[in-house]
Amino acid sequence: MAKRNKNSSFFPGKSHNIYASLDPKHMGIAAGIIAAATIFFGTLIALSTGMGMTALEIWGSFHPGYSVSIFGSVVGLIYGFICWFVAGYVFGWLYNRLGSKSKK
Repeated sequence: MAKRNKNSSFFPGKSHNIYASLDPKHMGIAAGIIAAATIFFGTLIALSTGMGMTALEIWGSFHPGYSVSIFGSVVGLIYGFICWFVAGYVFGWLYNRLGSKSKK
């Protein structure tokens, strides 16, 4: 079997780029959905089992209107999506900006 050159690409005539760009909007949506579901179901599980109450009470200290309750789970869902959408968007944007600098 022939050895491949480390710098060669699978596609002849094209350079191999190891840094794929991220779509910040899609990254934000994915992070927001995961966080919103985690807070929502985490609150419901904490209500039914009593586990994780302290962690969720800490979350509530940073987010006005959130409490460990049925209504609080909906408020947490909204807060979780908004906060983590912003975090995911910023991460995707920074990844693309810093990755494009290192390619040059």
